[in-house]
Amino acid sequence: MTVWESRGLVLSHCHTCKGLWFDAGELEEYLARSQAHFDESVLDPLGETPFPCPRCGAVRLRRAYVDTVALEVCPRCRGSFLDLGEVHALLGAACRAEYADDPALSKLDNQALGLYIAARLGECGGSRIDRARVAPALPVGQSE
Repeated sequence: MTVWESRGLVLSHCHTCKGLWFDAGELEEYLARSQAHFDESVLDPLGETPFPCPRCGAVRLRRAYVDTVALEVCPRCRGSFLDLGEVHALLGAACRAEYADDPALSKLDNQALGLYIAARLGECGGSRIDRARVAPALPVGQSE
């Protein structure tokens, strides 16, 4: 694994599978920087995976679910392993309620909503999204 910096956090990145390792507390902090409310302590790791924890070595990661998003979590150190698509899907799942009243965005799946949120944060310089400044999504084929 190599060091990878994102949103002011230093994470571990696997070049083989393109996944990101979040030490305990980092996933919650990472998502909070996208204005998502997520509590890592509620993760309930279930079935064992074939993957060893990159921090604990011999301990096998366990699968936990948030909505439809699968994460690999270490039962010992409480770190989490996700690929980038899972990070976006988790962001979408964590923020879904905030977009429930938007007729276009409420229909997006978790990953698409997470990608939308991440793109908007990038356009706003990483600051909180001002929904009044964000133009509503137009139906497919319709232009301004």
